[in-house]
Parts: sequence; structure tokens; C-alpha cells
Amino acid sequence: MLVVYGSETGNVRRGIHECVRQWQSKCDGSYSLATENVMSGNDVAKEFSTLAEVAQQFDVLIVATSSFGEGDPPANFKNFLLMLVRAANAAAKKPERVVPLSGMQHALIGYGQSIYPTFMSCPRYTDKLLEQLGSRRMVKRVECDEGPDETIRAGTDDETFTAMGSGPGGVPRDVVGRSVARQQFSAAVQAALCKATESASLPPPCDWTQPGAALVEKSIFDLLVARPETVTDEGAPQWLKYVLVALFASAVTHYMPTIVEQLQQL
Repeated sequence: MLVVYGSETGNVRRGIHECVRQWQSKCDGSYSLATENVMSGNDVAKEFSTLAEVAQQFDVLIVATSSFGEGDPPANFKNFLLMLVRAANAAAKKPERVVPLSGMQHALIGYGQSIYPTFMSCPRYTDKLLEQLGSRRMVKRVECDEGPDETIRAGTDDETFTAMGSGPGGVPRDVVGRSVARQQFSAAVQAALCKATESASLPPPCDWTQPGAALVEKSIFDLLVARPETVTDEGAPQWLKYVLVALFASAVTHYMPTIVEQLQQL
């Protein structure tokens, strides 16, 4: 298994690592997942020059990502999506070629907030491209809606509410949206992994349009010019860096007159 993530603030990375720990602890020997095979999309693009190399080394691809801005990929996922788009363009020009991910299977979880018009654009586009490039979908894509006005729909069992430390009656999605959807994804993928050898030749449970199909497709040019900055996978979240920069600027503004006055006295 290869696990690929795109994480703008660290939420996706932390969530998929939690899934990985669960899959590793519940492994029955039918699959293997090494911690070093959990990488950001950019690291995958750095490690493998082509998707064919990925398919030669792995049987299953698990993807977790969010969208940013106008349906753009997270900065640390951009290069992997670029690999997919380039491969899809090449396959379209020469349809007689063997698709690079033929024989592989994949599962995908997306993070986002439905209050934005480009909700789930990057996860959906990634899922669509993986299907187009020959990978079989193992489970229906899970979409985490973390919008502040959303609530857990009727049918969530009492055990889930108890586990989250709250009772029935509607729990804010921004509190449980990630964890409940992540638990559903983790359980579905776990079951699929145990049967992956048998299911590899079967039709997928659905196509990429479920549970949603609205997206903004990105061209190679879009991906090359958008978000040139990089986001590190470790260390302080990106928002904290912005806060520190703002605090530094505020301090400079506040103390600069005093500093100038002291310099003039010298």
C-alpha cells in the first residue's frame, strides 16, 4: 500500500496517519503498510518519476486531500496531481497505450466545507483521474463536510455520539465531521483491504461521480502557475506562521518610533 496526502494546515495529514495506525493494528496479514510509505503528494512525485513506477511497486493507493482556493490542490499535493494530469493527457493522445495504473486499486477521502463553491474539487478530480488512468475504486469516496452549520444526519448511532462525548440531538459538524467520516472511511477501507486480492478483477462499487461530481478541472498550466510556494509537512501549521508574522509586524510598528528616537539621540 502507498498512502498519499495533501494537507494545507495539517488536519488531513494527522487524520490519515490515524487511519494508518488503525490499519496497521488491525492487519490480518492480507496486506502490508509500512510507515515510510505514507507520503505527501510532492514527496511521491519526487520519489517516483512516473506513475508506472508506482504501479510496479504497489497494489493499493490510498489518497487523502483537501482543496484550496479555486479548487486548487494543497501545496504539498500539487506535484502528484500534476503527475496524474500529465498521464491523463498522454493517455488521451495515445489511447492504444496501456494505462499506467492498470491493475491498481484505490480509495480516497476528501476534506472540505460545503459553504465554498469549490467544495471537494481536488479530491473529486483526483478520484476521476485515478479511475481514468486504470485504477479500480475499492470503496466509494468519503467526503468530510466540516462546515460550521452542518450537523450529523439522523441515523448516527448512539455509540458514535457516546464516543464523541456528546448525546443525540445534533452535534456540530465542525466538532465531529472529521472523526466520524474518518472512522467510516477507515472501516470501509479496512474491510476492502482484507479482500483486495479477490476484488481486484471485479467492477468498482461506483464511479467517481458518487457522492458528488461538481469540480474544477486543472490543466498543467494551472498547476504550474498556481501556489508556487511550498508547505512543509512537519513543524508549525501554516496559519501559525501567518500569526507570528503579523505579531512581528505589529511589534515593529509599535516600537519603531522609540527606536528611531533613541538612534537620533545617539
